[in-house]
Amino acid sequence: MKSGEQYLEEIKASTRPIHRRRILQNACNALPPDELTALYLQLPSLGGRALCKSAPYYKFMTARPRQKAAKRPQLQKTVEEDGFRFFESVHEGAAKKTLYVMFGGNGGQFLIPFSAALCVLPKAPKDVAAVFSPESIMFYVNGVAGMGRNAFEVARSLRARIEFGDYARVVVMGTSSGGFFAHRVAAFLEADVSISFAGVYPADRSSFGDVENRSRSAFDPICACRPHKGGRMINVFAGNNEFDYASSRKLKCIRPNMLELCLPHHEQHNVLQAMVNKHWAWLFFKMAFAEKGTAIGWVSAISKGYGVFVVRRIRQALGVV
Repeated sequence: MKSGEQYLEEIKASTRPIHRRRILQNACNALPPDELTALYLQLPSLGGRALCKSAPYYKFMTARPRQKAAKRPQLQKTVEEDGFRFFESVHEGAAKKTLYVMFGGNGGQFLIPFSAALCVLPKAPKDVAAVFSPESIMFYVNGVAGMGRNAFEVARSLRARIEFGDYARVVVMGTSSGGFFAHRVAAFLEADVSISFAGVYPADRSSFGDVENRSRSAFDPICACRPHKGGRMINVFAGNNEFDYASSRKLKCIRPNMLELCLPHHEQHNVLQAMVNKHWAWLFFKMAFAEKGTAIGWVSAISKGYGVFVVRRIRQALGVV
């Protein structure tokens, strides 16, 4: 497991900007937030403004709240394998913690740097299991290398690695192509909450109709044949992104109890970045994880009502959609 100091030595040893940028990209998806912040704070003395500018989410990770949090680290990386990482809180026992299982999108991306994603999670004690799908395994249709060929096997592999029953709460999240697969795994794990950010199906617009009419197996993440056993389901999508909207609508037909949170005037696929930039992420998680779902239910209904029945109809009238 590489530490922040090791990444720092790699940066010092490299003089080419493209190599340094690649090292920083790897660091921001591998280090706990406190280590990444400590690394970023040393960049001005190594490469000045140019190096800082090449560091993903530099301003966010070096802001005062992150510097303050770095003085008392909450998460420590204890496991690093191909496609799997585990971050553990060092201050509390599992009985007082929430376990977050996070599935990245294609190529192991979480829409925003993984360290930044950890920063926007609630501050309460937690452990985090991160699952990455290699680029060759698109949309998790073949499961996760080393963990299983489908959602059921991946859930079983996670149970073999982690004592889920020890935790006060279990939350499963996924981004982009990992979003709906996360819901599927959450059902097998009987998680309390599952959230997808810009969840999409394994198809492009031209083949989406074909995907709507077929399922690969009983364990397929888009299959309607298995009842949902998990807890609260939420999908966040960009209201002006046609494919993301169609994907969310399809999953809503399969899982009618799923809550849809629409970003009405947003067109980009990266909804998590938009939520962080607008300072909505913390409030969203507070409502999503609340014991009672009244607040998130109202926000879901209002955002979808405005985004789908007002903004989309105006766009349709103007010929934009």
